[in-house]
Amino acid sequence: MSDLMALMPHLNIKLYIVAPDERRGRVRQEILRPTFKIRKPPLAKVCGFLPISVLKDKVDGVRALGLLSSLKADFLESLIEQFEDEDDIAG
Repeated sequence: MSDLMALMPHLNIKLYIVAPDERRGRVRQEILRPTFKIRKPPLAKVCGFLPISVLKDKVDGVRALGLLSSLKADFLESLIEQFEDEDDIAG
């Protein structure tokens, strides 16, 4: 994703990594890598993590209500987790 952002620096989209729950730590580790922290904006500010189990549960619920065709992509905003580096929080 960082390559995409580097090649298209004026692209203003939200990015999501959808992965199994057990990959959360690895996704966080990659998003917070120093090489991604120095880009503007840092990858952690534009890319969030969405566990596949959460996405599946939400889509199944919306499907059960018959509202799947009405679903808009921005519903993802309430489901994603944005990572912050503890170093950034502390100082």
